[in-house]
Parts: sequence; structure tokens; C-alpha cells
Amino acid sequence: MKFKGTYFSLMVLITLVLAIFITKKCFKEKESLLFPNLEVAEISKITILTKEDKVILEKKANKWLVTTSLNYPANPQQVKDLIDKIKHLSSKNVVSINPKKKAFYGLDKDYLEVRVSKAKDKDISCFFIGQNALDFYSTYIQKKDSQEVILINEDLRGIFNKGNTYWRDRTILSFNPWEVDQLILNKEGKEIIISSKKEGKFKEGKFKDGKFEIIKPERIEAKEEVVKSILDELSKLKTDNFYLKDNLKVCGLDHPCSFIKVIFKNKLEKTLLVGNEDKNGQAYLKREGSPIIFLVSKYRLGDLFREIKDLRKNN
Repeated sequence: MKFKGTYFSLMVLITLVLAIFITKKCFKEKESLLFPNLEVAEISKITILTKEDKVILEKKANKWLVTTSLNYPANPQQVKDLIDKIKHLSSKNVVSINPKKKAFYGLDKDYLEVRVSKAKDKDISCFFIGQNALDFYSTYIQKKDSQEVILINEDLRGIFNKGNTYWRDRTILSFNPWEVDQLILNKEGKEIIISSKKEGKFKEGKFKDGKFEIIKPERIEAKEEVVKSILDELSKLKTDNFYLKDNLKVCGLDHPCSFIKVIFKNKLEKTLLVGNEDKNGQAYLKREGSPIIFLVSKYRLGDLFREIKDLRKNN
């Protein structure tokens, strides 16, 4: 009994020591952060200012938007990574407190300014990004209202100095493939219509044998694996780039030569209009009813516009 009591006391002591050690470690880590009191949940706006450009990312109705780019939806993962980067900036490596040396660190001009705000545009953190160090990888930064210049072992200029379109969500289409009832592929007037049979709707993402048929230009059973491949690609289609001018005629989208239409079981539709190719072999695309023009490689489009011979099951 005495041994058990001693063992129990020892375990309690070890647990307490570990708890104290972990608490101290967490406290020290927080102490070394540039913004130790920054609460991620409070952040509703990030502003990045350069000499030539301004990027504003803003959270509205729980969604991040690129306010300075037509309020276009932002890439949520990129915004999350950016916030995480700001949250974990370290204040450990102070290299100068001399205001006369700001020019040496690129903090007198041509610096980047990053502001993090919460509701009603109240800034909760602000810092400046200077030039890269001699290794071309590390970066000098300075917190607003501080004389301390800090060296960060990352290329922060490369991370923060992006144009507005970089922060855009690149999704063109997004849907559940198993909710599709009909797929229409119209390439330069040649139309193929693929339909799910009445008993063969997409089920839980699984495509069952013999459940899809071509009904135009001929009525014949469709290859399940080819239909699946097209719909899988369409359902998560992302752009290679954005076309930032407003010239439908140049893009061939005033009178599109081709289109892809997806009709869902609930009778809703999504139509992707396809225009000309640019000099780099990218096609101009846009969603019907949207002004945004995308650029997608013609090779990727080839995986969507399949020929009838590739779609027939008896081939």
C-alpha cells in the first residue's frame, strides 16, 4: 500500500512539472510573437499597400472577398495561410533600433505596408516589410510605432507582394457530379447530349454501369468511365488565369463558338461558354450570366469536349 501511495504521489508530481513546463513554453512562445495578442477570429480585413498597388481582403457574411478586385471571392486557403503567417511572425531577431538605418533595411521607402483590421476598420496590427537580406531569402520588417527592425527568415516580400488576381478563388465551376441529370457538349455546332437513364441517376458519387446514354446525335449507351471523367473535371474546374479586360468580341464570347451545359436533377443549369484561343494556346471562357472571363489551356478543354467515338460504350 505504501509503495502504491508513493507511486501515485510521484506521478502527480511529474504531471505537475510537465504542466508547468508546457505552460512556460507556451508563454515564452507567445512572448516572442510580433503580435502576441492577435486573435484570428477578430480579423475581418487585411490591407496590403505597395508603391504601385493596393490589395484589400475583406470578410463579409463569413466569406472572404478581394474588395479591390470587383469584390471577387478570395481563395479561402490562401487567406488562411496569410493570416497564419501574420499570427506567427517572430520578434526574436532584432537587428537594429537605430532609426537612421531605416534606408539600409529598405524601410524608408518602397516598403510594403500590411494592416490587419477588425470590425469598423479598427487596426489591430500593422507592420512594414522592407528589403530582402543578403541571402535574398530573409526579410527585414518593422512593427508600426516601433524602432525595432526584425529579421524574418522568410521571403515575406514574395509572400505578400502579389497582385489582386492572385488572391482570387480560381474556381470556375463547382458542383456534385452525382446530382447531374444531363450533360450537353456543343463544340462549334456539333452537339452531343448525354443523359442519365430514369433509374440511373448519380448516386452518392458512384457511377453505375449502363446508367448513362447518349441521346444525340444517336441513341446509344455511353461509356461510364468517360462520362465520369468529364464530370469529375468539370465539377472542380479551375482557371489557369483571368482575362482582366472587358472585350467580349476579342475573346469570341460575344457569339461563343462552343459551350458546355450541365442540367441538374432539380432542373437548375450551369453553362460554360467557350470563345477563341489566345496566342498562348489558352481559350477564353465565361460562365453564362457572369462578366468574369477565364483563361484555360486548350489541352484541358480537350478532356471535356470528347468525340462521339470516345463516348460510345460499344467501341
